[in-house]
Parts: sequence; structure tokens; C-alpha cells
Amino acid sequence: MDESSWLLAGVLLAISVGALLKGITGLGLPLFAVPAIATLRSVEEAVVLMIIPGIASNLWVVLSRRAHLASLRDHLPFLASGFVGGIAGTLLLHSIPDRWLKFMLASWLAVYLIQYFFSRRDPALFRGRGRWAYLVGLVAGTTQGATGISAQVVAPYFHGRSLA
Repeated sequence: MDESSWLLAGVLLAISVGALLKGITGLGLPLFAVPAIATLRSVEEAVVLMIIPGIASNLWVVLSRRAHLASLRDHLPFLASGFVGGIAGTLLLHSIPDRWLKFMLASWLAVYLIQYFFSRRDPALFRGRGRWAYLVGLVAGTTQGATGISAQVVAPYFHGRSLA
């Protein structure tokens, strides 16, 4: 097999394992796949490769939980600032050297794992509305745009708001 075939196999394996984790836990596709793909290629390529699978898996979750769409209005500050943060993060993704992006990616993964295993999060911050929701959304969008993952911010927000 040539190098591109091995790369394709590695990317498909990373996406498959990430999709399995997302199916089991609700989180995991980008959290697993982006770092795995970034070990094979650049962070920028990993983020770009995950756009379609990420949208597809999140759309599946939204469509399977249509009854909750009425509460979307409660999360508009988070969503709006997340969109702005996503644009800022995408600009960072394009302008920061790959070695720094990999450092950021590893740092955000460490933050997520520490939160997950040691439950170190501020529920009051993540339950907040108004300016706190804007801040959390902005940070989530920026990290999503720059590194392809935002679970370290989104998961505590969902738990703090009793959404997960």
C-alpha cells in the first residue's frame, strides 16, 4: 500500500472510532478523531477533514432530539458568541504555526481529561446566562475553530445547564 492509502485508512479508522465513542457517550467524534488525524497530518488538515463528519453527527443528534428545539431560544447567547468565536478560531487556525496548534490541541485535551476525571469545573459559570453564556460560547467557538474540539468547554456547559 502506498502512503496515501495508509493515510486514508488512518483517517477512516480515527473517524470510525470517534463516531463509535460519540454514539456511546454523546461526545467523542472530534475529541478522538482530530488529535488522531493531527498525528498523521497537520491540525489544520485534521480540522478540515472533520467538518463534514462533525456536521453530520451533530445534525443526527439534533434531528433525533427535535422535541428539545423549543428550548433553543434559551441558548442564543451561547450560540451567537460561539459563531463569532468560530470565525476567530478559524482565523487562528490559518495563521498559527502547526506546532503551536498541536500544543493548543494537547492542552485543551488535558483540560478536558482533568475535568472529566476530577470533576474540576465551576458549575455556576456554566449555568450562567447572559454575559457568562456569551463568554463560554466565545471560548467554545474559538477553540472549536482553532483546534477542532470544544468539548472541554461545551460538555461542562451542557452539564451545568442540565442538558446532558
